[in-house]
Amino acid sequence: QEFDDLLVLSPGGKQIYFGKCSNAVGYFDAQGYKCPERENPTDYFLDSTTIDFSTKKARDESTKRVDALASKWGQHPEPEGINDSGIDSQNGNGTSLLTQCFWLGVRET
Repeated sequence: QEFDDLLVLSPGGKQIYFGKCSNAVGYFDAQGYKCPERENPTDYFLDSTTIDFSTKKARDESTKRVDALASKWGQHPEPEGINDSGIDSQNGNGTSLLTQCFWLGVRET
């Protein structure tokens, strides 16, 4: 496995999941979106969190699904991820706004 953590965002940037890759399939399953056997979980996550514009009905159904997933993550007891202050809620580490701005100013373009 190449990655430790996985961040899944919906169109518009709503957080759907952030946590250990090994827990993602179980999380989606618990939300009612079971990854089919023999399907690549990454492809399944992308399909589950993408708006389907092929028909109005498909767009409405997929929008409802994506909004439900984002809402469920927002109700998660302790959503893992970055909070408004830029601090990782898992370990309390973070970079000050001043430091972030400094490095943005000196980075090479």
